[in-house]
Amino acid sequence: MYKKSTANLTLRTHPQVSGFFAGFDLLDPGIVQAPFWRPERSVAGDSELGETNLYAAVGFKP
Repeated sequence: MYKKSTANLTLRTHPQVSGFFAGFDLLDPGIVQAPFWRPERSVAGDSELGETNLYAAVGFKP
């Protein structure tokens, strides 16, 4: 499917994603797997989190 799309998909590790936020102050909870961004909501079990390949974060320039 991705070979036919016009948008590229680039998978990155947590350290690689962290590099995008260099020089930014991060809001809590920092760079985390997407289900943990809103911890007040229920989070999938650990076995399901292993399948989550999406990181979420919000940062701002001081």
